[in-house]
Amino acid sequence: MRTFLFLIILTAALSSSVQSQDVHWVDSTISSMTLEEKVGQLFVVELVALYGHKDSPSYQYALEMVRRFHVGGFILAGGNTLDIAMVTNSLQKE
Repeated sequence: MRTFLFLIILTAALSSSVQSQDVHWVDSTISSMTLEEKVGQLFVVELVALYGHKDSPSYQYALEMVRRFHVGGFILAGGNTLDIAMVTNSLQKE
């Protein structure tokens, strides 16, 4: 029980220093966003994660969702691990 309590206290102490940095980042990021961008972050879109090329209809759809509607995330289906990694990394850059 003492070990468990110590871990909780240690975790809380470590997270408080990280938390202040995180809170600052979140506050500055949100304050720089438009209302449209904030609303877009509330939406999650389904996406087939088969990565063929950047001109594929699936990837172009995902780009439109990010650029035009500022979606907050995707539910990825299909594809293998490499496909998902490539699609995710590419969309993160957007």
